[in-house]
Amino acid sequence: MVTYRGTQSSRLVQAYSSHNNEMSIEPKEPFMLAANAVQELHVGVRPVASGNKFFYLNVVDIEYHQLVRTFRRLIVHTYNEVDTNN
Repeated sequence: MVTYRGTQSSRLVQAYSSHNNEMSIEPKEPFMLAANAVQELHVGVRPVASGNKFFYLNVVDIEYHQLVRTFRRLIVHTYNEVDTNN
């Protein structure tokens, strides 16, 4: 979950991810970000490959096409191989 505070004015915004196939965001549709209100976004990450990767979450004002906020997280993911022959 990601929480953040709105700007000085209310905005109609939508959240976008940098890796659509590895990252899910709720709410998926545009929502009203009230002035100075705290908003929660539910974020799920499921990497498809091992290694280090930066994931970005962008909140965009869809009326004025302005970036409101960006969140960046480094995810370190490793796969543990399981021997199923025994």
